[in-house]
Amino acid sequence: MKRKFKIKFALILRKVLTICARYINFVRLMLTTTNENSVICDPFSSSATMGIAANLLGRKFIGIEKESEFIEISKKRKAELKAKFDVYKSKN
Repeated sequence: MKRKFKIKFALILRKVLTICARYINFVRLMLTTTNENSVICDPFSSSATMGIAANLLGRKFIGIEKESEFIEISKKRKAELKAKFDVYKSKN
Protein backbone atom coordinates (compact mmCIF):
# COMPACT_ATOMS: atom_id res chain seq x y z
CA MET A 1 0.00 0.00 0.00
CA LYS A 2 2.74 2.49 0.89
CA ARG A 3 4.67 1.72 -2.28
CA LYS A 4 1.68 2.52 -4.50
CA PHE A 5 1.20 5.81 -2.67
CA LYS A 6 4.86 6.73 -3.12
CA ILE A 7 4.75 5.94 -6.82
CA LYS A 8 1.55 7.95 -7.33
CA PHE A 9 2.96 10.88 -5.34
CA ALA A 10 6.18 10.79 -7.37
CA LEU A 11 4.21 10.87 -10.63
CA ILE A 12 2.09 13.80 -9.46
CA LEU A 13 5.17 15.68 -8.25
CA ARG A 14 6.90 15.09 -11.59
CA LYS A 15 3.88 16.46 -13.46
CA VAL A 16 3.71 19.56 -11.25
CA LEU A 17 7.42 20.26 -11.65
CA THR A 18 7.14 19.85 -15.43
CA ILE A 19 4.25 22.33 -15.53
CA CYS A 20 6.20 24.79 -13.37
CA ALA A 21 9.27 24.49 -15.59
CA ARG A 22 7.17 25.18 -18.69
CA TYR A 23 5.53 28.16 -17.01
CA ILE A 24 8.92 29.62 -16.05
CA ASN A 25 10.13 29.16 -19.62
CA PHE A 26 7.04 30.97 -20.95
CA VAL A 27 7.68 33.85 -18.57
CA ARG A 28 11.33 34.10 -19.60
CA LEU A 29 10.41 33.98 -23.28
CA MET A 30 7.80 36.73 -22.92
CA LEU A 31 9.98 38.99 -20.82
CA THR A 32 12.89 38.81 -23.26
CA THR A 33 10.96 39.04 -26.54
CA THR A 34 7.96 41.31 -25.85
CA ASN A 35 7.05 44.59 -24.24
CA GLU A 36 4.16 45.39 -21.93
CA ASN A 37 0.87 45.61 -23.88
CA SER A 38 2.26 43.39 -26.66
CA VAL A 39 -0.10 40.82 -28.14
CA ILE A 40 0.87 37.16 -27.69
CA CYS A 41 -0.76 34.61 -30.01
CA ASP A 42 -0.71 30.89 -29.24
CA PRO A 43 -2.25 28.86 -32.07
CA PHE A 44 -2.35 25.69 -29.95
CA SER A 45 -3.26 27.13 -26.56
CA SER A 46 -4.68 23.96 -24.91
CA SER A 47 -5.22 24.97 -21.25
CA ALA A 48 -3.89 28.53 -21.75
CA THR A 49 -0.73 28.39 -19.65
CA MET A 50 0.87 30.85 -22.06
CA GLY A 51 -2.19 33.10 -21.79
CA ILE A 52 -2.07 33.15 -18.02
CA ALA A 53 1.62 34.05 -18.09
CA ALA A 54 0.93 36.75 -20.69
CA ASN A 55 -1.87 38.31 -18.63
CA LEU A 56 0.21 38.29 -15.45
CA LEU A 57 3.01 40.10 -17.31
CA GLY A 58 0.72 42.78 -18.75
CA ARG A 59 0.51 41.32 -22.25
CA LYS A 60 -2.64 40.73 -24.26
CA PHE A 61 -3.32 37.17 -25.36
CA ILE A 62 -5.04 35.51 -28.29
CA GLY A 63 -5.41 31.77 -27.88
CA ILE A 64 -6.60 29.40 -30.60
CA GLU A 65 -7.81 25.92 -29.73
CA LYS A 66 -10.10 23.55 -31.61
CA GLU A 67 -10.80 21.12 -28.74
CA SER A 68 -13.81 22.31 -26.75
CA GLU A 69 -12.56 20.52 -23.62
CA PHE A 70 -9.45 22.70 -23.53
CA ILE A 71 -11.47 25.83 -24.21
CA GLU A 72 -13.63 25.13 -21.15
CA ILE A 73 -10.52 24.48 -19.02
CA SER A 74 -9.05 27.78 -20.24
CA LYS A 75 -12.22 29.71 -19.37
CA LYS A 76 -12.29 28.15 -15.91
CA ARG A 77 -8.61 28.95 -15.27
CA LYS A 78 -9.11 32.54 -16.43
CA ALA A 79 -12.13 32.99 -14.14
CA GLU A 80 -10.21 31.57 -11.17
CA LEU A 81 -7.24 33.83 -11.86
CA LYS A 82 -9.49 36.89 -12.21
CA ALA A 83 -11.23 36.10 -8.92
CA LYS A 84 -7.89 35.78 -7.11
CA PHE A 85 -6.62 38.99 -8.69
CA ASP A 86 -9.79 40.87 -7.71
CA VAL A 87 -9.37 39.73 -4.09
CA TYR A 88 -5.72 40.82 -4.13
CA LYS A 89 -6.60 44.14 -5.76
CA SER A 90 -9.33 44.90 -3.21
CA LYS A 91 -6.88 44.34 -0.33
CA ASN A 92 -4.30 46.76 -1.75
